[in-house]
This record gives sequence, structure tokens and C-alpha cells, in this order.
Amino acid sequence: MSGGELADLVLLLGLAGAVSTAVGMIVLRWVSRAGVPLVARAFIAGSMGALAALANVLVVASFMFVNTAHDLRLLLAVSLAAGSVAAVVSALGALDTTRRVRALAAEVRSLASGAIDGEATGHISGTRTAEDEVSELAGAVDDLRAALGRAERRRAEVERERTEFTTAISHDLRTPLAAIRAAVDALDDGVVVQPGDVARYHALVRREVDRLARLIDDLFELARIEAGAARELASLDLEEIAADVADGMKPLAERAGVRLSLVADPGLPQLPLDGTLIERAVGNLLRNAIQHATPDSTIELRLEGTGGSVRLTVHNDGTAIPEEVLPLIWERFYRAASARDRQSRADADGSGLGLTIVRAIAERHGGEVTASSLAGGGTTLGFTLPAA
Repeated sequence: MSGGELADLVLLLGLAGAVSTAVGMIVLRWVSRAGVPLVARAFIAGSMGALAALANVLVVASFMFVNTAHDLRLLLAVSLAAGSVAAVVSALGALDTTRRVRALAAEVRSLASGAIDGEATGHISGTRTAEDEVSELAGAVDDLRAALGRAERRRAEVERERTEFTTAISHDLRTPLAAIRAAVDALDDGVVVQPGDVARYHALVRREVDRLARLIDDLFELARIEAGAARELASLDLEEIAADVADGMKPLAERAGVRLSLVADPGLPQLPLDGTLIERAVGNLLRNAIQHATPDSTIELRLEGTGGSVRLTVHNDGTAIPEEVLPLIWERFYRAASARDRQSRADADGSGLGLTIVRAIAERHGGEVTASSLAGGGTTLGFTLPAA
């Protein structure tokens, strides 16, 4: 083959390839828009490849590289047979891909129908036969099922918590309102006429109104904290805040017949804190300890440095809390049975949100709450805050 013939051959083959590619793209785009099944598309693509090969054979033959008509017919027959095999094999390969894609489609439809709990329904069990794109898509569907399952379980948990919260808040609102209404009816009907009794009923109404105010205030504060209301943190001394809160709680402790003690490790680091929230958290812990401490006992407020963090705990020697109950004390409106039996104590007026607010404040600062209780050893509640 001379240089000129070789150049002509390259030019003609290039033109044939370009024309074949353009025609193929046009046909495949039309096939795609016409909604032709995947197997048929693969067969068409293989057939077009065979036709392109035949065209190239004719180009070669035109340059007299095939010397006889018999050789040309033989070459064309072989090319046609090879092209047919290629088209059939392409279609068979597409069959497997189609089966796997349909299995994935069935799985997605099952997810859309609400079947998201548990493991996969089995539609995609045969789609991970190789590490290809379909297997990757099958893994994504499995991940989607798992994510939807977690979301559904969380939704059910939130719904349960919402129902319990509504029930609890309805009860806690209804109780003081019933007492207020009974007292007001007695005053309006003239059942209570003696000055001393009238004063006692007025005091009852005021106490229940204060109880409602505290409950509403706690609800608002908890909602604000859990909503992530932004407040600027400042570098503050936790020991100083704890000392101020303890001083403010001393009158309440004296009325309950208990003493407050503050013990702090030397050299505690300052922490990034929202001072108002931390004051509330420490106050809630102290108030809870005072309500449950035995008379003539000492409540210890302790601050300790623990490897870059600061732990604040409040210890009282009251009735021990069972170990299985300890995680529940931080939940909304949870009150231990012993506390419900003490109607004459201050905890009867509690909102049931004090410790929940403590947990929310600790988590808002990147910390966590702690609780321990031993029979005969009292109860210790607190939280740990990171130094940064």
C-alpha cells in the first residue's frame, strides 16, 4: 500500500466512522424519546455497530484489498455474522440489567407504599451480583430504607412524647385551676365568711396562681432552650455563679431545715457560659435537693475539675432513687412516687420540668447530665461542662 493509498484509506474510514457515529446518536436519541425498552435499545445499538462494520468492509474492498468477488462475499458474510452475534449478546446483557433495574423499581414502590420497617423486602437481593452502577444504586436504596425507618421510628417517638406531654401538661394545668375555682366559688357563695378563712382561701388562690405562673414560665424556658435560641456565651467563673445561687437559696433551705455547703477545687478554669441559663440550672438542682433532703441534713454543692472539663454536682441524703429510674428523672413531668406522696412538701408545687431544663441547659453548652443514687448514701445530680 502506497502512502497516498494509506492516507485515502484513513480519510475514508474516518468519514465512515463519523457518519456512523452521527447516525447512531440520532437513532439512539429517537429510540430513547420513543420509550423503547432497554433490551431493544441494546439490540439496536449492536445492530448499528454491525452495519458500521459492514460499511467499513466495503470501504476496504473499494481499495482493492479484496481481490475477488468470492472473497468479498465471504468477508461480508463473516462481518454480518459477527455483527449479529454482537447485537444478540448486547441484548442479553441488557436483559440482566433490566431485571435488576425492575427489582429496584419494585423496592422503591414498596418504600413509597410505606413498607419501610425492617430489612429489605427481597426485591433487591439479586441486584448486588457485581460492583457496578446498579449495585451502587441498590446500596443507595438500602440506605434509603434504613434512613426512612429511622425517621419513622423517630416520628413515632416524637408523637408518643407529644401525647404524653399533652396529657401531663393538661393534668398539671387542670389541678391548680380546679383548686382556684373551688376557692373562688366558696368565696362567691358566701360559704367562707370568717376573716381568717377568707385570708386562708385568698392565700390558696395566690399559691395556685404562682404555681401556674411557674409552670408556664418553665414551659416557655424549656421551649426556648430546645429551640436553640441563640445567646452570646461569655467566659465566666462557674464557682462564682454557684456561690451566688447558693446564697439566694439559703432562705428556702432554712425553711426546709437543711444546710447548704459549697466545695470547689482550686484553680478551676473559666468556661464559655450563658450566665442566666447556668444560674437557672444550678438553682433547679438545689431546689430539687432541698425538696428531697431530710430535715437537719447538709446539701453539698461541689465543683470539680475533670480533665479539661468542670463537673458540678449537688448531693442530698434523701430517699435513694432506684437505678432503673435514674435515666427517667430528666424527662418532662417525671416525678418519683415518693415525691408524689409528699403533698405537704414543696415538691407538690413543682412543675415537673426542673430537671428537664437542667439537661437542656447542659446540652446547650455541649455538656451532659449525671445522676447517681445509693440506698443509705443519698442522691447526687449534676452536669459536666467542657472548658471549650
